[in-house]
Amino acid sequence: MRENGRTEKASGLQYNTGQTVVAELTSSNQRNIPSNFSMTSMGKQFTISDCKAALQEILATFDLPENAARLEEAKTAAGNDMLRSMQTVFPAAAQMQMSVIQRYGFLADGEGLVQFTKAVRMYEDQDQEVRQFNTRLRTFLIPPVNVPHPVAPLNVNSHNGNS
Repeated sequence: MRENGRTEKASGLQYNTGQTVVAELTSSNQRNIPSNFSMTSMGKQFTISDCKAALQEILATFDLPENAARLEEAKTAAGNDMLRSMQTVFPAAAQMQMSVIQRYGFLADGEGLVQFTKAVRMYEDQDQEVRQFNTRLRTFLIPPVNVPHPVAPLNVNSHNGNS
C-alpha cells in the first residue's frame, strides 16, 4: 500500500486515490471507497463513467439478435437447473462480456472478467445507475429459481393417529 496520492495495488487492481488515506477491500467484502476513487487495469484508467459505459455495452451486446438467440437457446437448454446454466449460459455470456471489457483495459479472459466484476461491485456501492445496470446483467446470468412450497412436516410422535 502507498500513500500521498500514489498508486496502490490490492486484489490485482490498482487504485489511484489522490488522497493520503487509501481505500482497501477487506476480506469481509466491506468497502471503504473515497468519492474520487478510480481504477486502472493494465495501465488504463477505469472510471465510474467507463464502468457505466461498459455495462451498457455488455447489455447491448446481449440484446444483439444473434447473441439474444444464442443466450435464449442456452437458457432453454438449461431450464431452471443452475448447474446446466453454468455449463451453457455462463460461457456464452462470458465470451460476450470479454469482447467488451477488453476495450476498457481488462484482459479478455476469465481473470479479466473477475477483475471487471470486482470493479463493478465496488462502483455499484457508490452509484445507483451502476447498481441498476449490474442488476440487469445478473438477470441474464442467474436463472429464475422455482422454490417448491414447503410441505408440512410429519408428526413423528403420533402412530396411526393414536397418541
